[in-house]
Amino acid sequence: MDGEGNGMMDLSDEEKFEEFLEEKGAFCNIEFPGIQNLYRWEVSYRRDELEGLIGRFFEFGKFLGIGKLKRGFSGRIYSMEILTDKGSIWLNGEYFIRLVLGKPFLPSSAFKIVESRDNFVLRGMGWGHGVGMCQMGAIGMALKGYNYREIIGHYYPNTEIKKMKPR
Repeated sequence: MDGEGNGMMDLSDEEKFEEFLEEKGAFCNIEFPGIQNLYRWEVSYRRDELEGLIGRFFEFGKFLGIGKLKRGFSGRIYSMEILTDKGSIWLNGEYFIRLVLGKPFLPSSAFKIVESRDNFVLRGMGWGHGVGMCQMGAIGMALKGYNYREIIGHYYPNTEIKKMKPR
């Protein structure tokens, strides 16, 4: 799915992703008592802490930093390079990235990495794989008075809703 022509924004480009990450006005940016709002989130690591998380899955000497990132259409990272003194380690797959870098599990792989001397901050958005309908967004639309046809149309453009006749 390339998303062209359906109103969806291609967030595979780093600059577009970072711009979208700063956006605050979306249907899914809502608060519910007892439910963590994961519209935008942040996780911080010390260098040694990140080294330990990666070391649960891979053997290497010293963690040197984060290398290249590859993003999909929704902005989720699907491949990232970990630089070590023994060469590069590639984390492949959105789920695996969330598992390796999570404490205990990252909400999504839609994040940017802000690196300072001995700290890494993952500034991210959303919860899940980024495909299909956002549950919180659908609730947010409903609370603003949108009906089911408008909600489905928002998440699945060009979808036609019909009554089916029984066979």
